[in-house]
Amino acid sequence: MRRCSRKRPKNLKTGQLLSPRIFGHGTCIHAQDFAAALGYAEDALCHLPGSVPLAIKRAAILRQLGRLTESQDTLRTLMDTHPKDLAILHELSITLRFCDAFAESLAISARMAELDPSHRPALLWGRFDNPRLVIVVGRANSGLASAALTRLTSRFHQRGYSVCFFPYDPSHPNDALARSLAAFLDLRYGQPTLLLAHSKGAIISTMAAGHEAVSAIIGLGYPFRQPRQPDEPERTSHLCAVTKPLLVIQGTDDCYGNAEAARRYPLSASTRIVSVESDHSYNRITESDYARCAAEIEEILADDVSPVAA
Repeated sequence: MRRCSRKRPKNLKTGQLLSPRIFGHGTCIHAQDFAAALGYAEDALCHLPGSVPLAIKRAAILRQLGRLTESQDTLRTLMDTHPKDLAILHELSITLRFCDAFAESLAISARMAELDPSHRPALLWGRFDNPRLVIVVGRANSGLASAALTRLTSRFHQRGYSVCFFPYDPSHPNDALARSLAAFLDLRYGQPTLLLAHSKGAIISTMAAGHEAVSAIIGLGYPFRQPRQPDEPERTSHLCAVTKPLLVIQGTDDCYGNAEAARRYPLSASTRIVSVESDHSYNRITESDYARCAAEIEEILADDVSPVAA
């Protein structure tokens, strides 16, 4: 830990130091400037050295910087002192998944579910061995899931599915992330598993579509190409080989390619594209379009004959 480089602001209450706005790490995180965010977080810790929330935040920033061992060590030390702190357990489970330590991460997620089944955020809603499981592979810049995915995951959970999130380091190549997802799917031992993805997560999921555990993929906003950039074959060349049911929900104003543009790419016979009035975020999707997408998803669920977990 470095020495403080900023003075504590005058007339500032101790609790206010926990605010991301005071020392600036929240703004830097939003701007994806994690090196600066780490500096601000460490300055804040100089003034509140015993702050657990700040220590957790610092560990999460270390993870984003790729300093996984430091992140893991910090969180394990915190867990030794606070074994039931859900925020610590949550961040440690994410760091462990970044390290491909999937079994231990799942064990921690299961422990969180035992401590508080309704706690959010959490990487696992329900049981991982549930015959009905959805794995969520979200956008690169939206944490675990965007608002659109969160709404859909709640729908699955209400239907008796367990929901498991697959956080990943977006700086890694897509093929490497697909291999990590495949290794994670190995823990399902062939049980049918739905993949629910958004943006970059849809690339990763379709690259892992050949895994025996994948039963179907639902992708929001497949990023067929970077806005105003030439095509990159590595984004789409594998799509023609996807044999599992693939439902792509694509916005008419999606800057990464709308439904009409998507048909220029090599898509397999198992792929269905649904066009909705939305941009890449899907935050402004209409209720009628949402109902139409829900109906399409229901068709996929109707083909899933896995029993509901007891």
